Amino acid sequence: MSFNYEGFFSKEVEGLSEDIYDSNRKLFVILKEYNKLGHKLKFDLKIHNNNAQEVTVSGLFILILNNLYSIYELTLRGLTKDAKIILRTMVEKLIILKYCSLEYKNSVQYLQQDELNRLKWMNTISENKIKGFSGGVLQSVTKEEIIELKAKIEESNIKKLPKLEDLSQIVGLEEMYSYVYRLCSSEIHANPSTIESLFLIGSNNEINTIKWYPDIEEVKNDSNLILVPCIDIVDKVISVLIKLYEVDNLENYEKEFSLLNNKFNDSLNPI
Repeated sequence: MSFNYEGFFSKEVEGLSEDIYDSNRKLFVILKEYNKLGHKLKFDLKIHNNNAQEVTVSGLFILILNNLYSIYELTLRGLTKDAKIILRTMVEKLIILKYCSLEYKNSVQYLQQDELNRLKWMNTISENKIKGFSGGVLQSVTKEEIIELKAKIEESNIKKLPKLEDLSQIVGLEEMYSYVYRLCSSEIHANPSTIESLFLIGSNNEINTIKWYPDIEEVKNDSNLILVPCIDIVDKVISVLIKLYEVDNLENYEKEFSLLNNKFNDSLNPI
């Protein structure tokens, strides 16, 4: 059946995917090569299970690789607005990963955020301002537990992480935050601009029709804007990993990474 009746499950999307792939073939190919390199590299990183920094950075690395696949599939099917949502989370993970890689204590601080979040939720449940928690949930949180957790946080001197914008400055990723993270904020917050592309506006500024089918040229342009920073994020992550960890066959990885990095840069600056 047609897109009008099955949406992105319809057979029509296969033709759309071919057009999207052809318009950004080089970037799609390079993205898959970075994915392959990343998954190969993960087996040769020497990760010690008692090292908070190595565990934290490797965990964020795997999440970013998963995001990479999500963006590939969403972009290929024309779901670029959804891909931008994932891209924004990739930027956040990259910034935090790089922050954790700078100093061991940063990773410890990051992991300790769970205690602060736990206290926040315990207070929310205990106060029950929205009257949305049942008796069983309310009984699971006692004042004694809250007091005990507060004391633990104070004793361990657990501090909140700086805001993401401040972290981006600390790790030297201000441009990534300013352009990519903020660029994708409309999709996250469902701003009016996210639905404007779904309507055709007439000369009288009234809606003439609803565009159920994606605008292929808009999707092609969006695909490029999504794939480039997505690849750049994974490139930056791999660069961090090679410097931070002991890596088996390091020389081979450095050579392969350098070739792929050059290939990516050449795709951005065609002769």
